Amino acid sequence: MPCYEDCRHTMVPVLQFFEMHSFRGILPSTGTGRSLAPANTFTSEYMKLIVKKSRIHGKGLFAGEDIPWGVKIIEYKGEVIPDAVALARIAAGSDCIFELDKDKNIDGAVRGNEARYANHDRRKPNCFVLRDKGRIWLVAGIEGIRKGEELTFDYGSTFYER
Repeated sequence: MPCYEDCRHTMVPVLQFFEMHSFRGILPSTGTGRSLAPANTFTSEYMKLIVKKSRIHGKGLFAGEDIPWGVKIIEYKGEVIPDAVALARIAAGSDCIFELDKDKNIDGAVRGNEARYANHDRRKPNCFVLRDKGRIWLVAGIEGIRKGEELTFDYGSTFYER
């Protein structure tokens, strides 16, 4: 199901970002999780998040608390693999591979975390991606994110022509 009529959103073969921003001075949240949370609720290193059915595509990642702008929400984690392995996995149907650097990719489906459930939204994403010191972060956008909102970011024109 597309995000909107001119979006070609389907399973994303690989999350590559060639035009990334470099932001400094982003502070972590002081948010804490609850000890008796439902099974689909978890607390990342920084924020309380929920994985549940998405209106955009499959499962989505949702804010379990208000998130102010500029906060690192969750690190995208997984197995670090070279381009050749990434291309083979993509050919086999993998859809959680994120380009990190030259010949370095993160496969979120292998030893990954819930960051892989953040979906694509070109028109009004509420997150952006930050690459910092060999790590990839989802960061809250300028308007922040309200409790219950799905976390989205623009996967880039490599996958969806503008």
